[in-house]
Amino acid sequence: MSQTMLGKYIGISQTTVTAWETNRTEPSSTYVTKLAELFEISTDYLLDHERSIRQPVTVDLADENVNLTYRGRPLSRNDRNIIYRLMED
Repeated sequence: MSQTMLGKYIGISQTTVTAWETNRTEPSSTYVTKLAELFEISTDYLLDHERSIRQPVTVDLADENVNLTYRGRPLSRNDRNIIYRLMED
């Protein structure tokens, strides 16, 4: 996504996006929230809080209550089944 497109999506200029990317300025909490919503991630993740406090978690992938995701998007039932078949071989 270009800086111009990002700016249009959240209502700012391309120059502001550049300033954020080059660490000349930081987005206000309003824009942090808009960015998190746009990219479907938490504001903690965006602000790097989540990564610094997360601990490794062990889960059983066969557990139907485990939400498997790839790049932030839930896997479809078909994708889950493919993974299960690959792991059973």
